Amino acid sequence: MEHLVYLNPVLHVNFTHPLIQGLQKLYKKEPELALKISEQVYDNALISAGLLKDSSKMVGRLNKILADLLQLNTVKSTIITP
Repeated sequence: MEHLVYLNPVLHVNFTHPLIQGLQKLYKKEPELALKISEQVYDNALISAGLLKDSSKMVGRLNKILADLLQLNTVKSTIITP
């Protein structure tokens, strides 16, 4: 008789990856944005593994991330240096 064993998925995080290192730096300046992006990275992993059940929250968060980034970019570009 054959026995099947189901293992829980495991997320491996490469702390030397530029994305993760960038998140660590961003967290010091913009912790809320860093949290949104880290949740998005997690959802990206779920998508790639075929495990994301509801994408509506992810899409909403992604739109907020983009809006936040655009706002940050606008603020930075309007600063005039002598």
